[in-house]
Amino acid sequence: MLRVFKEIKEKNLKAKRIIEDAKAQAEEIKKEAQQKTSKFYEITYNRLWEKATQEALELTRKTARATEIEIKKIKSSSENVAKEIEEKAKKNFEEAVKCTLNIVLGEN
Repeated sequence: MLRVFKEIKEKNLKAKRIIEDAKAQAEEIKKEAQQKTSKFYEITYNRLWEKATQEALELTRKTARATEIEIKKIKSSSENVAKEIEEKAKKNFEEAVKCTLNIVLGEN
């Protein structure tokens, strides 16, 4: 009977060791999985950050190009308006000179 209890106790201890070893292995696997997951997230984050940075840079370039084109259009339009105003002013000045000469010379 003592022998049977002794064997049961030994089997029980052996089972406990197996369980403890399994728990230790499970913890190790869990730690490795967490490290791999953490590394995966880090890699993914870095890739997304690089992509976002590139997209922001490209958007900045496109905006700068569009702004430059708009500035050129505005400048060209302003120059055209200035020329029109200058031509009208010249014409008005010439008409004013003619009117003044007509008044001075007494012609109607």
